[in-house]
Amino acid sequence: MAKKRKTKIGSGATKNTVASHIDITSILENAQLVALRLRHGQCTLIATPESPPELQQTIAVQAEYDQGKARTATVQATFTLRDEKHLHIEAAFELLYEIGGQEKIALEQMRAFGQIVGVNNAWPYWREFVQSTTTRMGLPPLTMPLMRLGAIKPKSQPGTQKKKSPGGGRATTKKKQK
Repeated sequence: MAKKRKTKIGSGATKNTVASHIDITSILENAQLVALRLRHGQCTLIATPESPPELQQTIAVQAEYDQGKARTATVQATFTLRDEKHLHIEAAFELLYEIGGQEKIALEQMRAFGQIVGVNNAWPYWREFVQSTTTRMGLPPLTMPLMRLGAIKPKSQPGTQKKKSPGGGRATTKKKQK
């Protein structure tokens, strides 16, 4: 009987590795997203802003890979959007992938896969979560930018990865122009 080997992978770069420089082609060719679910959602309205707030976004990514017979990868992408004076929105999405093929996958490859593909697959759900949550809070709908893959900057703590908002750093509210 084959022994299952699970590896937890935090996406903090240990050797200043940038995910976009790691070849994940073999994983992409064999990966199939089989499930995506919201694991955690939270929002707090501290005070209603009079003008659009300056929001800071962070993205933390963790991946776990089972190299056993099932060959599955689980990626958790946690998105946080906050303005200390007005608003805090957070959501964690869990993505389950089946990884076909027989090739061994290095930890760095799985880490990069989570940072690039996992975040990219979860991003539309994060955009919807933010827009519907702000509307339900009685605020103008906040529209997150489209996903633009860029350099990932490591967070100081191991096991997580921090990115700036992929659309240039700010979420926008829909406003009618006069």
